[in-house]
Amino acid sequence: MMGWGQWWRGVGAAGNPGLVRVLVTIGCLLGPGSASAEAETAGQATYGAQCAMCHGELGKGDGPAAAMLNPKPKDLSAPDFWTGRTEESVAEIVRQGKAGSAMMGYQSVLTAEQIRDVVTYLRSLARP
Repeated sequence: MMGWGQWWRGVGAAGNPGLVRVLVTIGCLLGPGSASAEAETAGQATYGAQCAMCHGELGKGDGPAAAMLNPKPKDLSAPDFWTGRTEESVAEIVRQGKAGSAMMGYQSVLTAEQIRDVVTYLRSLARP
């Protein structure tokens, strides 16, 4: 019986240029955007469950709880929201919260991956 290592040497990348072409083609078709799209979709679900109550369904700062808050939640969909901010700086606000506002930190509620996904989704809200 042929072991995995023998099979790979015989028909794997080194022994089968056709396989390499197929794998490269699949990688190109999926591309880096597919992981980003998955993160955006996951982030949208987490955002809906954790953030929309204050920031609103589309991130405009108009959620049902926004009327009771002072200061009002940021409009996360405004392109100028991202002026001077990076994805990491926004992730830090999600993790730690924002002093002087009702924005609580979610570090103990969300995983690091969920926070990254939410930030990916937030970035998508500001696209024209």
